[in-house]
Amino acid sequence: MRTGAVLQYASAIPLALYVAVTVSRLRHHADGFGLALTALGGGLATVFLLSSGTISWVLTVPEVTADPATVRALHTFAFLTGGPADVMTTGLLIAGITLSAIPQKVLPIWLIRAGLAIAFIAMLTTAALTFTAAAVALPIARFTGMVWLIIVGFRLGRS
Repeated sequence: MRTGAVLQYASAIPLALYVAVTVSRLRHHADGFGLALTALGGGLATVFLLSSGTISWVLTVPEVTADPATVRALHTFAFLTGGPADVMTTGLLIAGITLSAIPQKVLPIWLIRAGLAIAFIAMLTTAALTFTAAAVALPIARFTGMVWLIIVGFRLGRS
């Protein structure tokens, strides 16, 4: 579990670098709301990923695991920061990139439509806080979002 927590924590570093490079590249093509949303969503997604990794690491400390109530509380907090909070803010990142790319047609229309759809699904993950069944949207938004971000990273690299 500790290795997983460290890897989750470490995965926030490439995300932060991705956000910085993306904002820098998009600054040449757009400004305003989309760019601000990209920076805000990416920054928050990075913070939530760091938080979830840190909380998960704390769950590996023997003194903490001695109290079942503490374990349950920390486990729930780790899930919320690494699940709905991270996925929803990653959706904000995707929405920001998409909105920034529209005016200058930096991305093809199919990629813009896919980005908007993924961002919408990511926003729906907030419902998982109230309806447990809505948690099914978490892996859908997370994995399609990561694929979308990789494709956009290559596309923006060429523009």
